[in-house]
Amino acid sequence: MLVSCAVTLASAQPGTIDPTFGSGGEAIIDAGTGYDLVWDMAIQPDDKIVLVGQFGGIGVSAPQDAFIIRYNADGTPDTGFGTNGQVTWTGTGGQDRLMAVTIDAQGRIVAAGETQVGGETQMFVLRLLADGSFDTSYSGDGVATRAGSSFNDGSYTRDVVCMPDGGIMVFGYAHWNFSQPNYNAVSFWKTTATGGIDPNVGGGSSATHTDLFNDDLSDMGNSVALRADGRFVACTTSGNAPNQRMGYATFDGNGNHLLTDVANYYDLSTGNDMARSIVLMPDDRCVLAGSVGYQSGLVGVMPNASGDLSFGTDGVADVQVGSSSTSLYAAIRQPWDKVLITGGYSDGSIVGMFLGRYNANGTPDAGFGTNGFATHVPGTVGGDGRAIGLQSDGRIIVCGNTGGLGSADLFLVRYTNDLATGTTPAPDASTLRAFPNPFAQVLTVHGTSAHGQLQVVDALGRTVHRARTTDARTELPVELPAGVYTVRYLHGTDAPRELRVVKE
Repeated sequence: MLVSCAVTLASAQPGTIDPTFGSGGEAIIDAGTGYDLVWDMAIQPDDKIVLVGQFGGIGVSAPQDAFIIRYNADGTPDTGFGTNGQVTWTGTGGQDRLMAVTIDAQGRIVAAGETQVGGETQMFVLRLLADGSFDTSYSGDGVATRAGSSFNDGSYTRDVVCMPDGGIMVFGYAHWNFSQPNYNAVSFWKTTATGGIDPNVGGGSSATHTDLFNDDLSDMGNSVALRADGRFVACTTSGNAPNQRMGYATFDGNGNHLLTDVANYYDLSTGNDMARSIVLMPDDRCVLAGSVGYQSGLVGVMPNASGDLSFGTDGVADVQVGSSSTSLYAAIRQPWDKVLITGGYSDGSIVGMFLGRYNANGTPDAGFGTNGFATHVPGTVGGDGRAIGLQSDGRIIVCGNTGGLGSADLFLVRYTNDLATGTTPAPDASTLRAFPNPFAQVLTVHGTSAHGQLQVVDALGRTVHRARTTDARTELPVELPAGVYTVRYLHGTDAPRELRVVKE
């Protein structure tokens, strides 16, 4: 199976639509109404695809329900999940939507979103078992909802992280009244592994609120990543219109802001800059992805929040798809420090999605698609990409919305990648060698020194094995499923070095 997969990946330019997925490389999904929106996606270890979002009426007062949909790895509906592949949650009958999803260490689906409680919008979490049933060990019925307060006019979900202690951290923002009505503050909310209040967060309230720059201006948390040292890095849309800026900040594991020297503003240009996604690199540098007006860009950030001037041009990389206007919605890091991005583009007559790949230095990867980009017109009327995921063999899944005025469906499309072909050399690995490669049981890494660490990272970016290193060479007897992995070597203050390996 591994050999045939590698042949398939190598037979086409990376960034080419994979015709073996769905119908000709694409799956169009009707969630049940004329207006269905997907907001996020997660790929399970078995490569099944989980989508979350909302469906229902159009408008600020129209009732909407939250959905979780699961598709098989090949782009067909997983009819064994929920009811014909879909789980619906109606909440209180108001506006309910799921904005973020992840898979926890036990393989359960953890999705977070917003629901109406007494006319107020609040964060909530659903936890599902593998068959789509609600996990009753979480909050009694699989659902936990954040409580309001006399000062909180509502809370809004944008990301979710499963914590090492089993708790669930939801990230976003809250309407928090300081000196201005409807003032937005960056907000974390954490539940315990069983859905209860975490007494270590927010002084026992289980929620935190941060005026990020102490300026009484709006801060909307959009995306967050958990570092190896237990700290969060987050990106925001900060400031008031018409001069919003991309914000970056560091928080401890309980959601407390860590001083002003680990926070900063960034401007792509004049106007409302929105940092929608944050990508954490192995050396704790970050890449912010977002848009201003009808143009998009990436910003490199150092761990101390200063701009990474080695990234792009003076720290900024413009995202340009031909001569079109663009909106950038999501970004992830694929192994070997490439950054994948997706969104929508329009040239006046065509509205489509794009998938781009950038090198770690902020330049488009010319070996991907056409000059670093692949474009696609979903369905019959176009659409835009909203989330990206990687299957275990490295192939890329993009989900998004397609439709015209007043109607929308979901789409999935799969692209080839070059993780298994060896066409792109792993960076900074000239003194490391792995033997044998591919390996069946024991992998030996040559060129290591004592008192370092080797990490084995799967195609989804998860660390699946760690080992201390010895002088000259280190043996890794690891039980892993067949697939493509990164072996990362860490030693002292040296820059991390990586090798790609294949498990037979």
